[in-house]
Amino acid sequence: MAEEQLRKSQLIEYENIAGHDGMQSSKSGRLLVKPCKQPEIDFYQSTLEHPKFRHFIPIFLGTLEINQAAEPRASHSRAPSQNLLIPGSDVGHITHWTPSGGGKISADHGIVLENVAYGFTKPNILDVKLGRRLWADDAPPAKRLKMDKIASETTSHPLGFRIAGMKTFVGYASPKADNIDGYRKYDKCYGRTLSTQTVRRAFEDYFFIESAGITKELASRVIHRFLNDLRALQRVLEEEESRMYSSSLLFVYEGDSKRLQHDLDTPTPAETPSASIDGSVDFDTLDDVEFTNDPTKQASATEGIFTVVQTNSEANSTSAGDAASDDSEVFAYKVQAIKMIDFAHATWVPGQGSDENTLFGIKNVIKILEEMIS
Repeated sequence: MAEEQLRKSQLIEYENIAGHDGMQSSKSGRLLVKPCKQPEIDFYQSTLEHPKFRHFIPIFLGTLEINQAAEPRASHSRAPSQNLLIPGSDVGHITHWTPSGGGKISADHGIVLENVAYGFTKPNILDVKLGRRLWADDAPPAKRLKMDKIASETTSHPLGFRIAGMKTFVGYASPKADNIDGYRKYDKCYGRTLSTQTVRRAFEDYFFIESAGITKELASRVIHRFLNDLRALQRVLEEEESRMYSSSLLFVYEGDSKRLQHDLDTPTPAETPSASIDGSVDFDTLDDVEFTNDPTKQASATEGIFTVVQTNSEANSTSAGDAASDDSEVFAYKVQAIKMIDFAHATWVPGQGSDENTLFGIKNVIKILEEMIS
């Protein structure tokens, strides 16, 4: 068991491969604090009533005040929001909209989430923005026009997704590396240059990294696992009635080829999501790591203490040749993880059917990955 103690003065800037600036992490890197506005907080809280979907998003621990003079106060309401239904398409009250350009969101609160990339030695990260339509019903006309223009000029409209950012470990000696850390980074501009004919190349660059020792055989095994996860997510979204505009798929897999080979050959129960060979998911056995906290009991808390509860499968697993972490804990290796993220424009819509806008993109990602290993 370990505790994460979050203080405003101790948060560290976190490099986000896509999306807005301003993300921060705890000192250990286990937890992230993302500035956001109330609708996204409400949506995360509402997922408590959608347990199958919740397995495909980062673990949500609560909120922290981030723009107050005092130290941040932890807060976590387990009561689902009652204001999550889409209002009518009335945008007349919004008369002006200024694009953020990916800058920091002006917000007083941040949501505290698990860092999906935590626990990997060399995480390879890919952000895939979903949807042909990228704006919510309450978007002002100027935003609608801009988002439609971006969609029409990129793979968003024809395929329902585009590459929003990517970070891959290519090896310390590789001429492709951007700096001495051995990583190559691709920003949102890269994804906007891709077409329906060239977008597969981005996935190949993400998975097939010979310079780092990740052969096509190794990568194919990872892709098979992602396909299982994606098919399971597809089935869950087909059962839900939701609308999630400009949400993303976050892919993470182990970029250290030796560790990747080891973990593929000796899988552990701590891998998440837990998918069988046919892609079916046992939703009763997915939670190998639980995060528990109830800071609402502290009427005037000046810090948030988040307790990480390890299960036996995680606590007993060992890592060959891997040193213990700074807090003397040993964590199971992870091969891959996939989560949906970014829910600033997400809501539940009872009676209106599944989110075909998001599903269209997921199905096309599945198709490309299937073609890569066929």
